[in-house]
Amino acid sequence: MKREKKFKILGIALLLITIPAILMSCSGGDKNEADREVTEEKKVVAIVNGENIYVDDLEIYISQQKSPVAPYIKYGQNNSRMIIREALERMIEEKLVIQEAARLNVIVTNAEIEEAVNENIAKYESGDLRAALRSVNLTLEQFRNRIAYDLLVRKVSSTIIEKMVQVSEKDVLAYYKKNSGEFDEPLKVRVLHILVNEEEKAKKILLHLKKGGDFEVIAKKESTAPEKDSGGDLGFFEEGIMPEAFDKVIFSMKVGDISHVVKTDYGYHIFKLIDKKGPKKTDKAEALSTIRMNLFDQKRDKAFNIWKQELLNKAEIKIVDTFIH
Repeated sequence: MKREKKFKILGIALLLITIPAILMSCSGGDKNEADREVTEEKKVVAIVNGENIYVDDLEIYISQQKSPVAPYIKYGQNNSRMIIREALERMIEEKLVIQEAARLNVIVTNAEIEEAVNENIAKYESGDLRAALRSVNLTLEQFRNRIAYDLLVRKVSSTIIEKMVQVSEKDVLAYYKKNSGEFDEPLKVRVLHILVNEEEKAKKILLHLKKGGDFEVIAKKESTAPEKDSGGDLGFFEEGIMPEAFDKVIFSMKVGDISHVVKTDYGYHIFKLIDKKGPKKTDKAEALSTIRMNLFDQKRDKAFNIWKQELLNKAEIKIVDTFIH
């Protein structure tokens, strides 16, 4: 089983007000007097070790949460007290991490930020990234700032936290003995799919396919499913991922088979099974390596949370607005 590389960052969205501090640490620059005057005019909601958190930035932070109601939540509304308080708590945590990173001289350079941004942009076709960012209320510059914070957290972990973490071979072997089956690869299938709204149309398409029609061409032309542009390709998936009605048909098919018309609440479906892989028992050495890395990740995350709590315990934090309490 391949290990998914992951790294948990604080919060769903980046704390935008702390980014100038990150970028200052990269460039060594200071705010000019005009910037200070503008900042001082903003309403302060909290003070963390002498640094302000502003209402405007709290509202931006909340608007970038993944909750569907987030765009409609404004600071000061009584019915959103819990969401506002939790968002502020995350903002305080993030500010503390950045303050401590600066104290320890852990910095992220502009070159590192730009390289990471460009890697993300390269994953999208022209315009797609901006559309994706708009859907979560982020500008490209705010996305750049989010990456900057992510990189900073990674550096804090690699230079401070990971030195505290050790994984014993005894723990690795004990986990494998108890959970060895979870590392085996299940049977996975790759399927092409056509979805239409009318039964008669589905039957005509099926007849055409049985006579040798090109499934992918027909899917692009006739299907109403989201994957129509890729020829109806659903990719590889294991049993239990798709609706039960799909699984009953698909996992009884052989490679090259075309299904009968399958009716569901979504409409009328036709499937073509084009590939199978597995099931496969994972090599023990590979499984042990995965376990070792997973246990390390868990211990690192726990150590990071302890380290973060210690920052909170010794910090001077003042909540200015009584609405948050």
